Amino acid sequence: NIRDANDLVMRLYLHSSVIKNLNVIPNAVRAELIDHALDRKNISDAATLMQSFNAVPEDVDPFLWHLRRARVLILEGEYVAGEKVLDQLYSKLPELDSDTSDRVMQVLFDLQSVQRHGEALKYFSLLESRLQVYQLKRELYFWMAQSHFALSDYAQAAMNYLRSARDEQGGMTDQWALSSRIKAAESLVKAGLYDDAETLYRRLLEITTNTS
Repeated sequence: NIRDANDLVMRLYLHSSVIKNLNVIPNAVRAELIDHALDRKNISDAATLMQSFNAVPEDVDPFLWHLRRARVLILEGEYVAGEKVLDQLYSKLPELDSDTSDRVMQVLFDLQSVQRHGEALKYFSLLESRLQVYQLKRELYFWMAQSHFALSDYAQAAMNYLRSARDEQGGMTDQWALSSRIKAAESLVKAGLYDDAETLYRRLLEITTNTS
């Protein structure tokens, strides 16, 4: 189990008196341990590992390295510094494959988790044109809607939930679409657009086979 192995390495190198110098860990391994610490919400460990480097290590992808920096800074509460790193990355953002887009999105989820929804929306919007996989765009619209909802911009949230609901062929009946349309209806109620919400709920009731 890789996660258990990473936990063991973290305890050995960061939480024991046996080994005092993190530089004995290969750069690529330390970089992966930063991701592991962030996933475990061990922000102090991630920061300690990040501080063990003086510069971007030669054997680590610079783009992914700076994404790690941004995550650590944001989760440490250094929002302006973290967003500055994101601004620099976005100025030369490549076309994104699924793996890289997932990593970028994770930083934006971190912004949402610390209630920086306005900033998250800015980066989500800039990301839209870089996504080539349609399903990734659907996910993007969903998370944009989440931030609009958190900001009480319910009408805009509903619009983005409905954009997320539409599949590549224009249909809106797969499981992702149903979940997004339910969220859209909830947003319409919050926005006071009761007739629109009722219409959407009726359409959902007509097509669903799930009694719950």
